[in-house]
Formats: sequence, C-alpha cells, structure tokens
Amino acid sequence: MTVINKATVQNARVELDKALALVAAKTGIDFKVGRILFSPAGFRCKLEGTPRGAAGLPTTTVTSPELVALLLKGKPVLGATFNEKNYYNARGIGTMQFVGYKASAHKYPFIVKTVMGKRYKMSVIQALEAVRAGAVV
Repeated sequence: MTVINKATVQNARVELDKALALVAAKTGIDFKVGRILFSPAGFRCKLEGTPRGAAGLPTTTVTSPELVALLLKGKPVLGATFNEKNYYNARGIGTMQFVGYKASAHKYPFIVKTVMGKRYKMSVIQALEAVRAGAVV
C-alpha cells in the first residue's frame, strides 16, 4: 500500500502534467493542474482546461465588462494617443493603468489601478490630463 505524503503528491503532479501534455496534444485543449490537497486517505486537485486558438496558443477573452466598456466607450473619449496597455502618471495617485469604464457613473466613469494594485475612480478631466501628459516608459 502506498502512503500519501508530500513527496508522493509532488511525484503525482509531475506524472499528471506529463499525461495531460499528451492529452493536450491530441485534443487541442491546454490543461492546468491547480492546488493539490491531500490526506493519508487520498488527494484532490483542481483541473482547468482552455481551448487552443488557431495558432496553437490558448485563446484569451476579455471577461470584465468594465474593460469592454473602456475599450468601446472610454477610448474615444480619451483620444487617439490613449493605449489601454500603457501606464500613466496622475497627480496624487502615481503610476497607474486604466482598467475600466462605467458609463452609469457620470462623475467618475474611469477606473484605474495603481502599480501597487489599489483601484481608484477618475473623472473625465483627470483621465484626459493623465493621457495628455503621456505614457510612462
């Protein structure tokens, strides 16, 4: 009888990754083994699968409705020099990135995230000032 301990689980993860790589090659689905919880009686893990794109890479989808709104409605407001992937500098906040837009929030429609991960709301005027100042390189 095999005893389930940390070393056994680590070996099982390696073997699972090898087996799932073979399945991924046949099916076109990329698998990822998440956290493994174990006890002497057994173990369980989270398994995620994502479809591959036409080029063989996992497909990415924008799931956040705030980000979709930023790309559709916020981008025309900020102008042609705005790029959602760039970081900008704002007075009082520091270096930040635009991550969302809420059309229903009339005073502060833009949502930004600092490099430390904190989120703030911004008015259209504040957002325009940050974009006009240019992206931080």
